[in-house]
Amino acid sequence: MKFIIAISLIMTSSSVSAVGVDDDLTVFGTEIPRLFHSQQPGPYDQLFDTLVGEYPSYSLMRMPMRRAQRRFLAGEADCLFVGSKDPETYEQLGMPADEILLSDAVNRVAIRVYTRSGEMIVRDLEQLRGKTVAIDFGAGTSELFYKRFRDKDITILPVAKLEQAFSLLKQNRVSAIVAFDFDVELYVDGHPDDAEIFSYDPTYLLEENSDAIVCWRSEGSEAFIKHVNKRLEELKAEDPERSALRE
Repeated sequence: MKFIIAISLIMTSSSVSAVGVDDDLTVFGTEIPRLFHSQQPGPYDQLFDTLVGEYPSYSLMRMPMRRAQRRFLAGEADCLFVGSKDPETYEQLGMPADEILLSDAVNRVAIRVYTRSGEMIVRDLEQLRGKTVAIDFGAGTSELFYKRFRDKDITILPVAKLEQAFSLLKQNRVSAIVAFDFDVELYVDGHPDDAEIFSYDPTYLLEENSDAIVCWRSEGSEAFIKHVNKRLEELKAEDPERSALRE
């Protein structure tokens, strides 16, 4: 999955001060309501606390996606919570592979195609030829990803929020929504009335990838990633059938 997930709208910060390997370790995270958010917390808030909360010294700064990406790429932070586990993501962004550290996978995510209930269920992009689809911004930041749609004469309508995408679907202004399945699950949790308005083929995935914490390589970040991976191993030892959130 050629993207960086950065998980909001208001920049906040929290810090822990103690004597540690790197007293200046900074982590950028971007907020999404009901996923990782200071006012509407979700499973990634708990995940972050579980993986990082006991680390002796760090600062967490929350901010919008593009700002988090831009400032992380500019070297203004040591780490990003979270990014793609796929190393090619960072090569495409011009980040030297030997300067990047990736934690073990913290969660699996997939991009799926959602259509209105009672209408066609998409099992091949060819079914959408000549139609318009709403693509959740985070799921389609790669030009190669967009090209798959353009090659089939599919009109792309990028949206910043899933609320917009589902509104367009209900108004028949788009034929389908392309989004992360995990984000759709969270959306439905907050909008249960919308659970019956869409259908999808659970066996059809456009892309699949795992989330990870990504850092610029340094002595401090190596210690930080080692700590995170140890916590992940402890979680798996408690329940071998699961990752931090889901397989």
